[in-house]
Amino acid sequence: MLVSLSVFLHTFFVWNQGFTNDEGAYLYDARTILGGELPAGDVLTKAPVPIVFFAIGEIITGKSLFAARIVNGVVSILTVIPLFFLLRALHSENAARIGALFWLLGSGAIVFHTMGHTQAIANFFAVSSLCLFVLGVRLDSGITKFFLAGVCFALAYASRKTAVAVLVPIILSWIIFRYSRKESIKVMQIFLLGVMSICIPWLCIIYILYDVPGIWHMFGGVYGNIVVHAQSIEAWAGSAEHMVQEAARIGFFYGLLLVAVCIAIMRDRVLVGAGWVASLTVLYWLWPTHLVEYLADFIPSVVIAGSVAIVSFRLKQWQMYGVIGIFMCTTIASLSSVYIKPWTGMFTREAVWQSAQWLTENVSLQEEIFTAAVIVPYVSGHRVPFHLSHPQWYRYSFITEQDKNTFLPPYDQVQQTVQNNISWILRDQLTRYVYPDMSLKAFQKVYSIPNTTKFRQNLLRVYLRQ
Repeated sequence: MLVSLSVFLHTFFVWNQGFTNDEGAYLYDARTILGGELPAGDVLTKAPVPIVFFAIGEIITGKSLFAARIVNGVVSILTVIPLFFLLRALHSENAARIGALFWLLGSGAIVFHTMGHTQAIANFFAVSSLCLFVLGVRLDSGITKFFLAGVCFALAYASRKTAVAVLVPIILSWIIFRYSRKESIKVMQIFLLGVMSICIPWLCIIYILYDVPGIWHMFGGVYGNIVVHAQSIEAWAGSAEHMVQEAARIGFFYGLLLVAVCIAIMRDRVLVGAGWVASLTVLYWLWPTHLVEYLADFIPSVVIAGSVAIVSFRLKQWQMYGVIGIFMCTTIASLSSVYIKPWTGMFTREAVWQSAQWLTENVSLQEEIFTAAVIVPYVSGHRVPFHLSHPQWYRYSFITEQDKNTFLPPYDQVQQTVQNNISWILRDQLTRYVYPDMSLKAFQKVYSIPNTTKFRQNLLRVYLRQ
């Protein structure tokens, strides 16, 4: 019953949320790789694992607009498995059950994990890594589990760099359950062996493709540069006030869980999840941007810490029913609010399908379409010049010229290609932002597609060379 309701809610938000620019870029990247070509941008150094998953989703669904969302929805629901076993090993069967409820029906996972972004897959592998490590610590024969924990950690990091924060609860779980220095060295070696089994092949591929700058990006060095030069990112940064407002709207119950965690913080097993929350907080405190989707990174850690904290209070049955009642009421309120007033969304599914159908009927697949709204050519089957699906870097001053030249074609070359070789342009807000000086004198508007989500208006216009 619980899983069925979670499947329904995930499916509902897969269908009803607007599509984002990043979502379109990931879909296009996966399709490009399936075609045996290399997408422009740093996706293979930043998030190769989700791209592989999305590519599999595209194979299964026939390159559906919902390929990435279906994958993420399934992964989100499956995350309850390692979460359940983790909480049972960490505390008790009751903690595992209440954690499963908070995860499957929690507004955070449902809202954020039904988008075609990287968090769902990163969270799955991060929770799996911590689960396997704790199981290994609690069992005498945990060598295989320590190795697999290292593998899952590497896969989580290759999905999203913030997954590095899971190292803190891993270390805390070891301190809480074991103290032998000799065992610590052995466990560290096995765990690192699992990590290297993923990182070494990944490193070799990146070095072949991008040389040393690629390795620097792979290990997250560019993120350190951004933190150090935070002032250069302010124009791009989101509003902290907006993020807090959305956090209150989407994650009110998670806030109550954090209050419970703070009350029970000195109980050692609460520290495992709380340490994860704290490490993520430090990472995002250093990070100069404040985007709503970053809240998704906190959901697993808050659920883990909060579930253990609530069960540790030894509530009476009627009190536990009260907690569940508050959870259900706040979840219904949050999901209803997000449905009525979405937190994001640049493209409606109708606009994507309508514009893709028009392109299919009027533009040969041999013709390239110049646009930053790559979700449309992804659906229509067209390609964009240089497979340039992540062009925002051209406008970001915090990205060095060396990095831009490593992962993107030179901006002048893109301009020349558009002016000399491109017949079709699809313009939207992102295209205008990334290419503000791109001349349209040689082009004439031939078609417009209404595209008003509940979040934003983003008219799509098709231009043809005269």
